[in-house]
Amino acid sequence: MAPNLTADRVKETTTTTGTGTITLAGAVAQYRSFASAFADGSLVQYAIVGQTGTEWEVGNGTFTASGTTLARTTVLASSNAGSAVNFSAGTKDVFATVTADHLLNPVLTRADIDNLRLDGNTISTTNANGDINLTPNGTGQVVIKAGTAAAPSLAFAGDSNTGIFSPVGDQIYFSTGGSSTLRHIQFETQILSLGTIEWGNSNDFASIIMDTVFKRHAAGVLRTGSSTTTISSLIGGGATIASAAALPAPTGRVFHVTGTTNITSITSTNFESGVAITMIFDGVLTVTDGSNLKLAGNFVTAADSTLSLVYDGTNWYETSRSTN
Repeated sequence: MAPNLTADRVKETTTTTGTGTITLAGAVAQYRSFASAFADGSLVQYAIVGQTGTEWEVGNGTFTASGTTLARTTVLASSNAGSAVNFSAGTKDVFATVTADHLLNPVLTRADIDNLRLDGNTISTTNANGDINLTPNGTGQVVIKAGTAAAPSLAFAGDSNTGIFSPVGDQIYFSTGGSSTLRHIQFETQILSLGTIEWGNSNDFASIIMDTVFKRHAAGVLRTGSSTTTISSLIGGGATIASAAALPAPTGRVFHVTGTTNITSITSTNFESGVAITMIFDGVLTVTDGSNLKLAGNFVTAADSTLSLVYDGTNWYETSRSTN
């Protein structure tokens, strides 16, 4: 449907009766016709007022050029307790207006957003999903104010890069927008009544305060790294791994190892220096000193044994072991 419109000096009359679509009878002197101001199919904010009596109605109507009619699509207020008025015989004035509902509950269309500006920089939609691209001002910041002095703000800052902000349901979603970097996120006190800041399955920040990627690794586990694919630290408990000669890559900072297959190495694809892990063993097996494992000798586990390691980019070095 076309955007909700109004226009200056648009006023006609009608003698239509009842609650249905009205036929426009032509412009009043010194005013314009609906056809001169609106395209066919436009959703128009209207008022209908009887020249005598007490009947009146305000709403959003659909203008049709053929036959010059106005369908009373949505009645917003009326002399009939807010319902469509069953207009009686007589002449009524029909004119374009700005409804109170539109002023109090504005709905921005893509065209509306394309014409908004923030500190001299255009705010524009970027794709069919309605994402809003906020271009930083000359100081590299875009600030969204919450509306009152007591309320906090969201600030995007850093160089000349562009961040993307878009509402998704009841969430606030951030992404890096191609090759650009979201340098900094600032939350002062709280954001309205938001109780949780949530990262989804693939919603990453290329940078948070530091030049380091902060990314969801798995359910309940975050990771840092020098890129979106590398891992220099793990935060959170990982999923259980079945023992194997080449143990699969660690799933979290702490994780269980099941089975009794002896371990001679740990898969380290995409891991960088600095990763620290603790394995909790559920059964009896041997972790062999050698390959990319630098241990204080072989380690024969028992149920509930632990082995802690740190990675230097090439090898995993033992920091502690225990048999509990």
